[in-house]
Amino acid sequence: MIYTLTFNPSIDYYIKLDNFSPYTLNRASKEEMLVAGKGINVAKILQELNYDVEILAFVGGEVGKIISHDLTKHNFKCDLIETKNGNSRINVKINDGKETEVNGKGPLILKEDLACLYNKLTKLKKDDILIISGSLANGMQSSDLVNICHFVFDRNCQLVLDIANKALLDCLNYHPFLIKPNKEELENLFSCKIDDDNLLEYALKLQEKGAKNVLISLGENGAFLLAEDGKHYHIKAIEANVVSTVGAGDSMLAGYIAKYLENHNHYESLCFGVACGCATCFTNFLANKKQIDEAYNLVYKLYHRHKRYFFFDIDGTLTDIKTREVVPSALMALNKLQEAGHFVAIATGRAHYKALGMMKKVGLHNMVCSGGMCLVKDNKIIQNIPLNYDEAMKVIKKVEDLGYGILLMVDDSIDVYAKNDLFIRQVGERQEPTNYIFDENMDYHQFKHIYKIYVAIPKEDEEVLTKDTTLGHLRFVKEYLMFQYDAKDEGIIKMMNGLNASLNDVVVFGDDYNDLVMFKDEWTSIAMGNACDKLKAKATYVTAKNVEDGIFSACQKFGWFEKIN
Repeated sequence: MIYTLTFNPSIDYYIKLDNFSPYTLNRASKEEMLVAGKGINVAKILQELNYDVEILAFVGGEVGKIISHDLTKHNFKCDLIETKNGNSRINVKINDGKETEVNGKGPLILKEDLACLYNKLTKLKKDDILIISGSLANGMQSSDLVNICHFVFDRNCQLVLDIANKALLDCLNYHPFLIKPNKEELENLFSCKIDDDNLLEYALKLQEKGAKNVLISLGENGAFLLAEDGKHYHIKAIEANVVSTVGAGDSMLAGYIAKYLENHNHYESLCFGVACGCATCFTNFLANKKQIDEAYNLVYKLYHRHKRYFFFDIDGTLTDIKTREVVPSALMALNKLQEAGHFVAIATGRAHYKALGMMKKVGLHNMVCSGGMCLVKDNKIIQNIPLNYDEAMKVIKKVEDLGYGILLMVDDSIDVYAKNDLFIRQVGERQEPTNYIFDENMDYHQFKHIYKIYVAIPKEDEEVLTKDTTLGHLRFVKEYLMFQYDAKDEGIIKMMNGLNASLNDVVVFGDDYNDLVMFKDEWTSIAMGNACDKLKAKATYVTAKNVEDGIFSACQKFGWFEKIN
Protein backbone atom coordinates (compact mmCIF):
# COMPACT_ATOMS: atom_id res chain seq x y z
CA MET A 1 0.00 0.00 0.00
CA ILE A 2 1.15 3.54 -0.72
CA TYR A 3 0.55 6.24 1.86
CA THR A 4 1.25 9.95 1.50
CA LEU A 5 1.76 12.17 4.53
CA THR A 6 1.11 15.90 4.23
CA PHE A 7 1.77 17.91 7.39
CA ASN A 8 0.34 21.16 6.06
CA PRO A 9 -2.31 20.66 3.32
CA SER A 10 -4.08 23.59 1.79
CA ILE A 11 -6.69 24.97 -0.49
CA ASP A 12 -4.83 26.52 -3.40
CA TYR A 13 -6.58 29.58 -4.78
CA TYR A 14 -5.48 30.11 -8.38
CA ILE A 15 -5.95 33.62 -9.77
CA LYS A 16 -5.35 34.44 -13.42
CA LEU A 17 -4.66 38.13 -14.13
CA ASP A 18 -4.03 39.86 -17.40
CA ASN A 19 -1.50 42.07 -15.66
CA PHE A 20 -0.60 41.99 -11.95
CA SER A 21 -0.01 45.45 -10.44
CA PRO A 22 1.10 45.51 -6.76
CA TYR A 23 -0.21 48.11 -4.29
CA THR A 24 -3.48 48.61 -6.19
CA LEU A 25 -6.75 46.83 -6.98
CA ASN A 26 -6.44 43.87 -9.37
CA ARG A 27 -9.37 42.00 -10.89
CA ALA A 28 -9.08 38.32 -11.79
CA SER A 29 -9.88 37.16 -15.31
CA LYS A 30 -10.13 33.57 -14.08
CA GLU A 31 -10.05 31.78 -10.72
CA GLU A 32 -10.07 28.24 -9.39
CA MET A 33 -9.82 26.63 -5.94
CA LEU A 34 -8.26 23.18 -5.48
CA VAL A 35 -7.32 21.05 -2.50
CA ALA A 36 -3.56 20.65 -2.52
CA GLY A 37 -0.39 20.16 -0.53
CA LYS A 38 2.61 18.29 -1.88
CA GLY A 39 1.64 14.89 -0.51
CA ILE A 40 -1.95 15.32 -1.68
CA ASN A 41 -0.70 16.27 -5.16
CA VAL A 42 1.41 13.10 -5.22
CA ALA A 43 -1.65 11.06 -4.20
CA LYS A 44 -3.77 12.65 -6.93
CA ILE A 45 -1.30 11.69 -9.64
CA LEU A 46 -0.89 8.17 -8.25
CA GLN A 47 -4.67 7.70 -8.24
CA GLU A 48 -4.83 9.09 -11.78
CA LEU A 49 -2.34 6.36 -12.69
CA ASN A 50 -4.62 3.72 -11.09
CA TYR A 51 -2.59 3.09 -7.93
CA ASP A 52 -4.22 2.54 -4.55
CA VAL A 53 -3.12 5.31 -2.21
CA GLU A 54 -4.20 6.57 1.21
CA ILE A 55 -3.80 10.17 2.30
CA LEU A 56 -2.61 10.99 5.81
CA ALA A 57 -2.73 14.67 6.76
CA PHE A 58 -3.38 17.23 9.50
CA VAL A 59 -6.47 19.37 8.85
CA GLY A 60 -7.91 22.15 10.96
CA GLY A 61 -10.94 24.43 11.22
CA GLU A 62 -13.51 25.19 8.54
CA VAL A 63 -10.89 25.08 5.79
CA GLY A 64 -9.88 21.62 7.01
CA LYS A 65 -13.49 20.46 6.75
CA ILE A 66 -13.60 21.66 3.14
CA ILE A 67 -10.38 19.74 2.41
CA SER A 68 -11.79 16.58 3.99
CA HIS A 69 -15.10 16.88 2.14
CA ASP A 70 -13.40 17.49 -1.22
CA LEU A 71 -11.06 14.50 -0.90
CA THR A 72 -13.95 12.23 0.06
CA LYS A 73 -16.05 13.54 -2.83
CA HIS A 74 -13.25 12.61 -5.25
CA ASN A 75 -13.04 9.06 -3.87
CA PHE A 76 -9.69 9.36 -2.09
CA LYS A 77 -9.05 7.03 0.79
CA CYS A 78 -8.14 9.31 3.71
CA ASP A 79 -7.16 9.04 7.34
CA LEU A 80 -7.02 12.65 8.49
CA ILE A 81 -6.05 14.09 11.88
CA GLU A 82 -8.34 16.94 12.89
CA THR A 83 -6.47 19.58 14.88
CA LYS A 84 -8.17 22.10 17.17
CA ASN A 85 -5.77 25.03 16.89
CA GLY A 86 -6.44 27.01 13.73
CA ASN A 87 -7.46 26.64 10.12
CA SER A 88 -5.73 24.73 7.38
CA ARG A 89 -3.95 26.95 4.90
CA ILE A 90 -5.24 28.86 1.92
CA ASN A 91 -2.42 29.45 -0.55
CA VAL A 92 -2.79 32.09 -3.23
CA LYS A 93 -1.24 31.43 -6.67
CA ILE A 94 -1.22 34.48 -8.95
CA ASN A 95 -0.43 34.01 -12.64
CA ASP A 96 -0.11 36.89 -15.10
CA GLY A 97 2.38 35.13 -17.33
CA LYS A 98 4.70 34.87 -14.35
CA GLU A 99 3.89 33.12 -11.09
CA THR A 100 3.58 34.72 -7.63
CA GLU A 101 2.71 32.57 -4.61
CA VAL A 102 1.59 33.50 -1.10
CA ASN A 103 1.31 30.50 1.23
CA GLY A 104 -0.68 30.53 4.45
CA LYS A 105 0.62 29.41 7.86
CA GLY A 106 -1.77 26.61 8.80
CA PRO A 107 -2.94 25.25 12.19
CA LEU A 108 -0.73 24.76 15.23
CA ILE A 109 0.22 21.09 15.69
CA LEU A 110 0.35 19.97 19.34
CA LYS A 111 1.83 16.86 20.97
CA GLU A 112 -1.56 15.16 21.06
CA ASP A 113 -1.88 15.69 17.28
CA LEU A 114 1.48 14.00 16.73
CA ALA A 115 0.45 11.18 19.06
CA CYS A 116 -2.64 10.67 16.90
CA LEU A 117 -0.42 10.54 13.81
CA TYR A 118 1.82 7.87 15.34
CA ASN A 119 -1.26 5.84 16.16
CA LYS A 120 -2.34 5.94 12.53
CA LEU A 121 1.17 5.02 11.34
CA THR A 122 0.94 1.73 13.23
CA LYS A 123 -1.15 0.39 10.35
CA LEU A 124 1.92 0.45 8.06
CA LYS A 125 3.21 -3.03 7.25
CA LYS A 126 6.46 -4.33 5.86
CA ASP A 127 7.22 -3.02 2.33
CA ASP A 128 4.42 -0.44 2.45
CA ILE A 129 5.53 2.92 1.05
CA LEU A 130 5.20 6.16 2.98
CA ILE A 131 5.78 9.34 0.97
CA ILE A 132 6.43 12.33 3.23
CA SER A 133 6.17 15.44 1.13
CA GLY A 134 6.05 19.15 1.87
CA SER A 135 6.90 21.56 4.66
CA LEU A 136 6.56 20.94 8.37
CA ALA A 137 3.36 22.24 9.94
CA ASN A 138 3.21 25.16 12.35
CA GLY A 139 4.47 23.98 15.75
CA MET A 140 6.45 20.98 14.44
CA GLN A 141 10.19 20.71 15.06
CA SER A 142 12.84 19.15 12.85
CA SER A 143 13.23 16.45 15.46
CA ASP A 144 9.58 15.46 14.90
CA LEU A 145 10.37 14.64 11.29
CA VAL A 146 13.43 12.60 12.25
CA ASN A 147 11.43 10.68 14.85
CA ILE A 148 8.68 9.87 12.35
CA CYS A 149 11.28 8.51 9.92
CA HIS A 150 12.77 6.40 12.72
CA PHE A 151 9.32 5.04 13.57
CA VAL A 152 8.59 4.10 9.95
CA PHE A 153 12.06 2.58 9.48
CA ASP A 154 11.47 0.31 12.47
CA ARG A 155 8.33 -0.99 10.75
CA ASN A 156 10.39 -2.08 7.69
CA CYS A 157 8.54 0.32 5.40
CA GLN A 158 9.94 2.13 2.38
CA LEU A 159 10.43 5.85 3.01
CA VAL A 160 10.22 8.48 0.27
CA LEU A 161 11.13 12.03 1.31
CA ASP A 162 10.46 15.33 -0.48
CA ILE A 163 11.02 17.87 2.27
CA ALA A 164 12.70 21.29 2.22
CA ASN A 165 14.32 21.05 5.63
CA LYS A 166 17.91 20.56 6.75
CA ALA A 167 16.63 17.77 8.99
CA LEU A 168 16.59 15.71 5.79
CA LEU A 169 20.27 14.97 6.42
CA ASP A 170 19.45 13.41 9.80
CA CYS A 171 16.62 11.42 8.23
CA LEU A 172 19.12 9.72 5.93
CA ASN A 173 20.19 7.55 8.87
CA TYR A 174 16.96 5.63 8.20
CA HIS A 175 17.91 4.81 4.60
CA PRO A 176 15.00 6.24 2.62
CA PHE A 177 14.34 4.47 -0.66
CA LEU A 178 14.19 7.83 -2.45
CA ILE A 179 14.76 11.49 -1.65
CA LYS A 180 13.80 14.29 -4.04
CA PRO A 181 15.42 17.64 -3.33
CA ASN A 182 15.34 20.30 -6.01
CA LYS A 183 18.53 22.13 -6.92
CA GLU A 184 17.87 25.06 -4.58
CA GLU A 185 17.12 22.71 -1.69
CA LEU A 186 20.32 20.80 -2.43
CA GLU A 187 22.30 24.05 -2.26
CA ASN A 188 20.67 24.87 1.08
CA LEU A 189 21.56 21.44 2.46
CA PHE A 190 25.24 21.93 1.69
CA SER A 191 25.38 25.75 1.98
CA CYS A 192 27.07 26.18 -1.40
CA LYS A 193 26.34 26.88 -5.04
CA ILE A 194 25.83 23.77 -7.15
CA ASP A 195 25.77 23.56 -10.93
CA ASP A 196 24.82 20.75 -13.28
CA ASP A 197 28.45 19.62 -13.58
CA ASN A 198 28.76 18.66 -9.91
CA LEU A 199 25.28 17.25 -9.23
CA LEU A 200 26.79 13.78 -9.07
CA GLU A 201 29.28 14.86 -6.41
CA TYR A 202 26.56 16.04 -4.04
CA ALA A 203 24.18 13.21 -4.86
CA LEU A 204 26.96 10.82 -3.84
CA LYS A 205 27.32 12.67 -0.54
CA LEU A 206 23.61 12.10 0.12
CA GLN A 207 23.91 8.46 -0.85
CA GLU A 208 26.92 8.04 1.44
CA LYS A 209 24.80 9.43 4.29
CA GLY A 210 22.16 6.76 3.73
CA ALA A 211 19.81 7.64 0.85
CA LYS A 212 19.33 4.74 -1.56
CA ASN A 213 18.23 6.75 -4.60
CA VAL A 214 18.67 10.51 -5.08
CA LEU A 215 16.32 12.27 -7.52
CA ILE A 216 17.13 15.95 -8.06
CA SER A 217 14.52 18.04 -9.86
CA LEU A 218 16.02 20.74 -12.09
CA GLY A 219 13.03 22.70 -13.42
CA GLU A 220 13.29 23.26 -17.15
CA ASN A 221 16.47 21.14 -17.18
CA GLY A 222 14.48 18.08 -16.15
CA ALA A 223 15.91 15.80 -13.47
CA PHE A 224 19.07 14.02 -12.38
CA LEU A 225 19.04 10.58 -10.76
CA LEU A 226 21.73 8.72 -8.86
CA ALA A 227 20.37 5.18 -8.47
CA GLU A 228 21.26 2.70 -5.75
CA ASP A 229 23.21 0.58 -8.27
CA GLY A 230 25.63 3.49 -8.79
CA LYS A 231 24.33 4.46 -12.24
CA HIS A 232 23.33 8.05 -12.83
CA TYR A 233 21.13 9.66 -15.47
CA HIS A 234 20.01 13.10 -16.56
CA ILE A 235 16.78 13.55 -18.50
CA LYS A 236 15.88 17.03 -19.72
CA ALA A 237 12.36 18.39 -19.78
CA ILE A 238 10.33 18.50 -22.98
CA GLU A 239 10.48 21.91 -24.63
CA ALA A 240 6.94 23.26 -24.94
CA ASN A 241 4.71 26.07 -23.73
CA VAL A 242 4.74 26.04 -19.92
CA VAL A 243 1.37 27.04 -18.43
CA SER A 244 2.24 26.58 -14.74
CA THR A 245 4.97 24.82 -12.78
CA VAL A 246 2.81 24.32 -9.66
CA GLY A 247 2.73 20.61 -8.76
CA ALA A 248 5.33 19.63 -11.39
CA GLY A 249 7.79 18.25 -8.84
CA ASP A 250 5.03 16.34 -7.04
CA SER A 251 3.90 14.86 -10.36
CA MET A 252 7.44 13.80 -11.18
CA LEU A 253 7.81 12.07 -7.81
CA ALA A 254 4.49 10.24 -8.23
CA GLY A 255 5.40 9.19 -11.77
CA TYR A 256 8.77 7.86 -10.67
CA ILE A 257 7.24 5.74 -7.88
CA ALA A 258 4.45 4.47 -10.14
CA LYS A 259 6.80 3.30 -12.90
CA TYR A 260 9.28 1.80 -10.45
CA LEU A 261 6.55 -0.29 -8.85
CA GLU A 262 5.68 -1.50 -12.34
CA ASN A 263 9.11 -2.58 -13.58
CA HIS A 264 11.86 -1.78 -11.00
CA ASN A 265 13.86 0.02 -13.68
CA HIS A 266 15.34 3.28 -12.42
CA TYR A 267 16.01 4.79 -15.86
CA GLU A 268 12.50 4.14 -17.17
CA SER A 269 11.10 5.43 -13.88
CA LEU A 270 13.06 8.66 -14.36
CA CYS A 271 11.74 9.01 -17.91
CA PHE A 272 8.16 8.52 -16.76
CA GLY A 273 8.62 10.84 -13.80
CA VAL A 274 9.94 13.63 -16.01
CA ALA A 275 7.00 13.05 -18.38
CA CYS A 276 4.52 13.43 -15.50
CA GLY A 277 6.20 16.65 -14.38
CA CYS A 278 6.18 18.06 -17.91
CA ALA A 279 2.54 17.09 -18.44
CA THR A 280 1.55 19.07 -15.35
CA CYS A 281 3.59 22.07 -16.57
CA PHE A 282 1.59 22.07 -19.80
CA THR A 283 -1.79 22.40 -18.08
CA ASN A 284 -3.36 24.73 -15.53
CA PHE A 285 -3.45 22.14 -12.75
CA LEU A 286 -2.29 18.56 -12.26
CA ALA A 287 -2.10 16.49 -15.44
CA ASN A 288 -4.58 13.74 -16.26
CA LYS A 289 -3.72 10.27 -17.58
CA LYS A 290 -4.15 11.23 -21.23
CA GLN A 291 -1.83 14.24 -20.87
CA ILE A 292 0.73 12.11 -19.03
CA ASP A 293 0.64 9.42 -21.75
CA GLU A 294 1.15 12.05 -24.47
CA ALA A 295 4.13 13.51 -22.63
CA TYR A 296 5.61 10.07 -21.97
CA ASN A 297 5.33 9.09 -25.63
CA LEU A 298 7.43 12.14 -26.48
CA VAL A 299 9.95 11.53 -23.69
CA TYR A 300 10.17 7.88 -24.75
CA LYS A 301 10.85 8.88 -28.35
CA LEU A 302 13.59 11.29 -27.34
CA TYR A 303 15.26 9.77 -24.31
CA HIS A 304 14.53 6.09 -23.82
CA ARG A 305 17.89 4.32 -23.94
CA HIS A 306 17.55 1.54 -26.47
CA LYS A 307 18.58 0.92 -30.05
CA ARG A 308 17.59 3.70 -32.44
CA TYR A 309 17.56 3.79 -36.22
CA PHE A 310 18.98 7.07 -37.50
CA PHE A 311 18.49 8.40 -41.04
CA PHE A 312 20.35 11.54 -42.13
CA ASP A 313 19.74 13.78 -45.13
CA ILE A 314 22.95 14.92 -46.83
CA ASP A 315 22.89 18.49 -48.21
CA GLY A 316 22.30 21.09 -45.50
CA THR A 317 22.15 18.41 -42.83
CA LEU A 318 25.39 16.44 -42.88
CA THR A 319 27.14 18.89 -45.20
CA ASP A 320 27.73 22.63 -45.22
CA ILE A 321 25.70 24.06 -48.10
CA LYS A 322 28.44 26.61 -48.88
CA THR A 323 31.46 24.29 -48.92
CA ARG A 324 29.70 20.95 -49.69
CA GLU A 325 31.97 19.43 -47.04
CA VAL A 326 30.79 17.24 -44.17
CA VAL A 327 30.46 19.24 -40.96
CA PRO A 328 33.19 17.87 -38.62
CA SER A 329 30.92 17.64 -35.55
CA ALA A 330 28.32 15.79 -37.66
CA LEU A 331 30.93 13.19 -38.62
CA MET A 332 31.90 12.85 -34.97
CA ALA A 333 28.21 12.32 -34.09
CA LEU A 334 27.82 9.55 -36.68
CA ASN A 335 30.82 7.73 -35.24
CA LYS A 336 29.60 8.05 -31.66
CA LEU A 337 26.09 6.83 -32.57
CA GLN A 338 27.55 3.72 -34.17
CA GLU A 339 29.85 3.14 -31.20
CA ALA A 340 26.79 3.35 -28.92
CA GLY A 341 25.20 0.49 -30.86
CA HIS A 342 22.66 2.32 -33.02
CA PHE A 343 21.77 1.70 -36.68
CA VAL A 344 22.89 4.72 -38.72
CA ALA A 345 22.06 5.42 -42.37
CA ILE A 346 21.86 8.12 -45.01
CA ALA A 347 18.43 9.06 -46.42
CA THR A 348 18.68 10.91 -49.71
CA GLY A 349 17.03 11.49 -53.04
CA ARG A 350 20.37 10.98 -54.78
CA ALA A 351 20.85 7.94 -56.99
CA HIS A 352 22.86 5.09 -55.49
CA TYR A 353 26.01 5.74 -57.56
CA LYS A 354 25.95 9.39 -56.55
CA ALA A 355 25.34 8.82 -52.83
CA LEU A 356 27.71 5.85 -52.45
CA GLY A 357 30.79 8.04 -52.12
CA MET A 358 29.21 10.10 -49.34
CA MET A 359 28.13 6.97 -47.48
CA LYS A 360 31.70 5.67 -47.50
CA LYS A 361 33.18 9.09 -46.70
CA VAL A 362 31.23 9.37 -43.45
CA GLY A 363 31.93 5.76 -42.46
CA LEU A 364 28.39 4.38 -42.86
CA HIS A 365 27.22 1.09 -44.34
CA ASN A 366 23.49 1.67 -44.74
CA MET A 367 21.47 3.96 -46.97
CA VAL A 368 18.02 4.84 -48.26
CA CYS A 369 18.63 6.53 -51.62
CA SER A 370 17.01 7.22 -55.01
CA GLY A 371 14.16 8.95 -53.21
CA GLY A 372 13.42 5.86 -51.12
CA MET A 373 13.45 3.18 -53.81
CA CYS A 374 17.03 1.96 -53.34
CA LEU A 375 18.06 0.38 -50.04
CA VAL A 376 21.60 -0.44 -48.97
CA LYS A 377 22.27 -2.57 -45.90
CA ASP A 378 25.75 -3.57 -44.78
CA ASN A 379 27.14 -2.15 -48.05
CA LYS A 380 24.90 -4.33 -50.22
CA ILE A 381 22.01 -3.18 -52.42
CA ILE A 382 18.95 -5.06 -51.23
CA GLN A 383 16.45 -3.16 -53.41
CA ASN A 384 16.58 -0.73 -56.35
CA ILE A 385 13.14 -0.13 -57.85
CA PRO A 386 12.84 1.75 -61.17
CA LEU A 387 10.02 4.12 -62.13
CA ASN A 388 6.72 2.62 -63.16
CA TYR A 389 7.46 1.74 -66.78
CA ASP A 390 4.10 2.61 -68.33
CA GLU A 391 3.90 5.94 -66.49
CA ALA A 392 7.46 6.76 -67.53
CA MET A 393 6.67 6.09 -71.20
CA LYS A 394 3.58 8.34 -71.01
CA VAL A 395 5.70 11.20 -69.64
CA ILE A 396 8.42 10.68 -72.26
CA LYS A 397 5.88 10.81 -75.12
CA LYS A 398 4.26 13.96 -73.75
CA VAL A 399 7.65 15.67 -73.34
CA GLU A 400 8.51 14.91 -76.96
CA ASP A 401 5.11 16.12 -78.17
CA LEU A 402 5.61 19.42 -76.28
CA GLY A 403 9.08 19.91 -77.73
CA TYR A 404 11.15 19.90 -74.52
CA GLY A 405 14.59 18.33 -74.14
CA ILE A 406 14.80 15.08 -72.18
CA LEU A 407 17.44 12.87 -70.56
CA LEU A 408 16.90 9.35 -69.21
CA MET A 409 18.81 7.59 -66.45
CA VAL A 410 18.45 3.86 -67.15
CA ASP A 411 21.05 2.33 -64.82
CA ASP A 412 23.07 3.09 -61.70
CA SER A 413 25.69 5.31 -63.32
CA ILE A 414 26.46 8.84 -64.53
CA ASP A 415 25.24 7.91 -68.03
CA VAL A 416 22.11 9.59 -69.40
CA TYR A 417 20.44 8.84 -72.75
CA ALA A 418 18.52 10.88 -75.31
CA LYS A 419 17.84 11.03 -79.05
CA ASN A 420 19.46 14.45 -79.30
CA ASP A 421 21.10 17.28 -77.35
CA LEU A 422 17.92 19.41 -77.16
CA PHE A 423 18.08 19.33 -73.34
CA ILE A 424 21.55 20.93 -73.35
CA ARG A 425 20.57 23.48 -76.00
CA GLN A 426 17.53 24.55 -73.94
CA VAL A 427 18.95 24.69 -70.38
CA GLY A 428 22.67 23.83 -70.59
CA GLU A 429 24.51 20.89 -69.12
CA ARG A 430 23.59 19.39 -65.76
CA GLN A 431 25.44 20.76 -62.71
CA GLU A 432 27.03 17.42 -61.82
CA PRO A 433 29.31 14.92 -63.60
CA THR A 434 27.32 13.42 -66.45
CA ASN A 435 28.13 11.26 -69.48
CA TYR A 436 25.73 12.15 -72.32
CA ILE A 437 24.84 9.43 -74.83
CA PHE A 438 22.92 10.72 -77.87
CA ASP A 439 21.57 8.63 -80.76
CA GLU A 440 18.96 9.97 -83.16
CA ASN A 441 17.81 6.41 -83.87
CA MET A 442 17.37 5.60 -80.17
CA ASP A 443 14.16 3.76 -79.25
CA TYR A 444 13.33 4.47 -75.63
CA HIS A 445 11.40 1.20 -75.44
CA GLN A 446 14.72 -0.64 -75.70
CA PHE A 447 15.43 0.18 -72.05
CA LYS A 448 14.10 -2.34 -69.56
CA HIS A 449 14.24 0.11 -66.68
CA ILE A 450 14.07 3.86 -66.25
CA TYR A 451 15.16 5.32 -62.92
CA LYS A 452 14.99 9.06 -63.55
CA ILE A 453 13.73 11.46 -66.22
CA TYR A 454 15.16 14.97 -66.60
CA VAL A 455 13.04 17.47 -68.53
CA ALA A 456 14.09 20.98 -69.69
CA ILE A 457 10.74 22.56 -68.87
CA PRO A 458 10.24 25.93 -67.11
CA LYS A 459 8.69 25.79 -63.65
CA GLU A 460 5.66 27.80 -64.75
CA ASP A 461 4.84 25.19 -67.44
CA GLU A 462 5.56 21.97 -65.51
CA GLU A 463 1.96 21.32 -64.46
CA VAL A 464 1.13 20.22 -67.97
CA LEU A 465 3.40 17.23 -67.31
CA THR A 466 2.81 16.59 -63.62
CA LYS A 467 -0.98 16.80 -63.38
CA ASP A 468 -1.70 13.54 -65.19
CA THR A 469 1.02 11.23 -63.82
CA THR A 470 1.54 9.29 -60.61
CA LEU A 471 5.32 9.63 -60.88
CA GLY A 472 7.05 11.64 -58.17
CA HIS A 473 8.70 14.85 -59.33
CA LEU A 474 11.13 17.38 -57.87
CA ARG A 475 12.98 20.49 -58.96
CA PHE A 476 16.33 20.90 -57.20
CA VAL A 477 17.57 23.45 -59.75
CA LYS A 478 15.41 25.99 -61.52
CA GLU A 479 16.44 24.95 -65.03
CA TYR A 480 14.87 21.50 -65.21
CA LEU A 481 12.36 19.12 -63.66
CA MET A 482 13.17 15.60 -62.46
CA PHE A 483 10.78 12.68 -62.37
CA GLN A 484 11.97 10.36 -59.62
CA TYR A 485 10.63 8.79 -56.48
CA ASP A 486 10.01 11.22 -53.65
CA ALA A 487 9.29 8.63 -50.97
CA LYS A 488 12.15 8.49 -48.51
CA ASP A 489 9.57 7.64 -45.85
CA GLU A 490 8.57 4.50 -47.78
CA GLY A 491 12.21 3.51 -48.06
CA ILE A 492 12.71 3.97 -44.32
CA ILE A 493 9.61 1.88 -43.58
CA LYS A 494 10.81 -0.91 -45.88
CA MET A 495 14.25 -0.81 -44.28
CA MET A 496 12.71 -1.02 -40.80
CA ASN A 497 10.45 -3.89 -41.84
CA GLY A 498 13.51 -5.75 -43.13
CA LEU A 499 15.27 -5.14 -39.82
CA ASN A 500 12.17 -6.26 -37.91
CA ALA A 501 12.36 -3.02 -35.92
CA SER A 502 9.70 -0.64 -34.61
CA LEU A 503 8.94 2.60 -36.45
CA ASN A 504 8.77 4.30 -33.04
CA ASP A 505 12.54 3.90 -32.84
CA VAL A 506 13.28 5.84 -36.06
CA VAL A 507 15.04 9.22 -35.81
CA VAL A 508 15.38 11.36 -38.94
CA PHE A 509 17.41 14.54 -39.47
CA GLY A 510 16.63 16.98 -42.30
CA ASP A 511 16.67 20.59 -43.40
CA ASP A 512 14.63 21.32 -46.53
CA TYR A 513 11.29 20.86 -48.28
CA ASN A 514 12.35 17.56 -49.84
CA ASP A 515 12.68 16.16 -46.30
CA LEU A 516 9.04 16.88 -45.40
CA VAL A 517 8.02 13.47 -46.68
CA MET A 518 10.17 11.68 -44.06
CA PHE A 519 9.01 13.78 -41.09
CA LYS A 520 6.32 11.45 -39.76
CA ASP A 521 4.29 11.33 -36.54
CA GLU A 522 5.27 7.69 -36.08
CA TRP A 523 8.85 8.57 -35.24
CA THR A 524 11.21 11.31 -34.05
CA SER A 525 11.97 14.07 -36.55
CA ILE A 526 14.82 16.53 -35.92
CA ALA A 527 14.95 19.72 -38.00
CA MET A 528 18.22 21.60 -38.33
CA GLY A 529 18.32 25.23 -37.21
CA ASN A 530 18.94 26.14 -40.86
CA ALA A 531 15.83 24.21 -42.00
CA CYS A 532 12.89 25.74 -43.83
CA ASP A 533 10.05 26.96 -41.61
CA LYS A 534 7.64 24.32 -42.89
CA LEU A 535 9.98 21.52 -41.81
CA LYS A 536 10.59 23.12 -38.40
CA ALA A 537 6.84 23.29 -37.82
CA LYS A 538 6.56 19.55 -38.49
CA ALA A 539 9.57 18.56 -36.36
CA THR A 540 9.59 16.82 -32.99
CA TYR A 541 12.58 18.99 -32.08
CA VAL A 542 14.51 21.83 -33.73
CA THR A 543 18.24 21.77 -33.07
CA ALA A 544 20.97 24.30 -33.90
CA LYS A 545 22.19 24.94 -37.45
CA ASN A 546 24.20 22.10 -38.90
CA VAL A 547 27.36 24.25 -39.09
CA GLU A 548 26.83 25.17 -35.43
CA ASP A 549 27.05 21.52 -34.33
CA GLY A 550 23.28 20.94 -34.53
CA ILE A 551 23.48 17.18 -35.09
CA PHE A 552 26.02 16.62 -32.33
CA SER A 553 24.19 18.80 -29.79
CA ALA A 554 20.81 17.10 -30.42
CA CYS A 555 22.31 13.62 -30.01
CA GLN A 556 24.10 14.72 -26.86
CA LYS A 557 21.00 16.41 -25.45
CA PHE A 558 18.90 13.27 -25.75
CA GLY A 559 21.60 10.90 -24.47
CA TRP A 560 21.94 9.02 -27.76
CA PHE A 561 25.72 8.74 -27.40
CA GLU A 562 25.26 6.57 -24.31
CA LYS A 563 25.70 2.84 -24.84
CA ILE A 564 22.30 1.25 -25.43
CA ASN A 565 20.89 -1.14 -22.84
